[in-house]
Amino acid sequence: MKIADNDLIDAALANDKDSIKELIDCLEPLIISSIRKYHYRQKDFDDLLQEGRLEILNCLKTYDRSKGVHFLGYAK
Repeated sequence: MKIADNDLIDAALANDKDSIKELIDCLEPLIISSIRKYHYRQKDFDDLLQEGRLEILNCLKTYDRSKGVHFLGYAK
């Protein structure tokens, strides 16, 4: 599935474990680019990547569709 596919996001928001994993995998390039943009030490990379994944999970819990913002914009 593509990340822009609302079905994947809807399933992840409905707490479908496979969809959550797929969404996190799709968003990994965004996490990596943020790490590279704001942090330069290679030794912290794995920890920061895991924290980015946790932040995506947090975004899934706090996302409010009624605000009119697409989930990807909210997560970024």
